[in-house]
Amino acid sequence: MPVKTYSVAVTTTPEKAYAYLSDLRRHAEWSPDNLTVEQHGSGEVQVGTRYRTVGHLQGQPNEAIVEITTLAPPTRFSFTSADSNGRSTWLHEFTLTPESGGTRIDRKVSVVKAPALLNVIFPLLHPIVIGPGNMKSMGMLKAKLEAGA
Repeated sequence: MPVKTYSVAVTTTPEKAYAYLSDLRRHAEWSPDNLTVEQHGSGEVQVGTRYRTVGHLQGQPNEAIVEITTLAPPTRFSFTSADSNGRSTWLHEFTLTPESGGTRIDRKVSVVKAPALLNVIFPLLHPIVIGPGNMKSMGMLKAKLEAGA
């Protein structure tokens, strides 16, 4: 199954970057996919907290259930995203590393579950759609963090 890592260097501290990044409700601010995020229930955010998200991929709404899987401030944060149709689940792992007076953010995206056809389609779509889309969101994250988010 495909695994890709996307990286960006940001001029902020790991603590500030982590506080922003680990607030899933703010992911809509740096998503190029017209994303909405709603937390299931209320209370303190912890491992196991779930969210309903709706993004737009190629103009089509894509609903998913997102669940936090790791909260390790200020260096690691991860979540799974399962499509509402139950066919695919992705793991998003963020690692924050102090670097040159700022922070390097690595976003590793792994397929947990997907139709077998993804193994054929992914290598074709990654260079023209998936990779550029992920790097666009990482650039938007960098801009938000450097603007003081």
